[in-house]
Amino acid sequence: MVNRVRDVWDPQTIIRGLAPAWSPDGATLAYECGQDICAINADSTGLAQLTVDAVGNHHPTWAPDGSKIAFAATHAGVSDLYVMAANGSGAVQLTQSVGFVGSPAWSPDGTTIAFDCRVDAGNDDICSVNGDGTGFARLTSDPARDYGAAWKPDGSTLAFATTRNGGDEIALLSATSGSVTRIGGGLSGFAPTWSPDGSQLAFVRTIRSCDEYDYCYRYDEIFTATADGAAVRGLSVGDQPAWKPHL
Repeated sequence: MVNRVRDVWDPQTIIRGLAPAWSPDGATLAYECGQDICAINADSTGLAQLTVDAVGNHHPTWAPDGSKIAFAATHAGVSDLYVMAANGSGAVQLTQSVGFVGSPAWSPDGTTIAFDCRVDAGNDDICSVNGDGTGFARLTSDPARDYGAAWKPDGSTLAFATTRNGGDEIALLSATSGSVTRIGGGLSGFAPTWSPDGSQLAFVRTIRSCDEYDYCYRYDEIFTATADGAAVRGLSVGDQPAWKPHL
């Protein structure tokens, strides 16, 4: 899922796919396989296709107990949030007509799923819904773009990307008060994900580079930083980072 490596990291290819999500026990990856959701063991065995309708199934995320997977599915041109058993059975639709956009993220206690929403036309925000489809809530309403939320392992905070301060930047949203704070003086990037102990964030930055002939190009690179925005470290060309749980 990454293809060029810095000397600080030596990735191992499991399988080609998008939007990888580790199961809570670190044994299995769910990921996008074309227009469906698949799963595979960490040792590249046990490949299974979990959805089979190819209607645009994206962004899988595991329930904390590993029993279910939330994901986005598009039927008749409308994207909604669904939950299915870990083996792909019993899919249930959780949202309808609430502006679901994608990127579901399950809270550590397994009760709530945060996701990208568009309640107001043209305004991307963060919303949430209970795991049974009740309790819809809009968590942000800033005119800027807010997207890609990730729960801190202790459930206290969500990291998300926002354009409130110009370009894409990682910010923090309190799960209790709803207040939003910058990380340090501003941590540029998007697609945040927390380390299992909550001490670090992995995220993505789009890098612009030019050669000696003034040929310029852009690419995405995965970085890590401590939760306060310090010790920023580049890891590898790639995107959609997913931190493997500690066993």
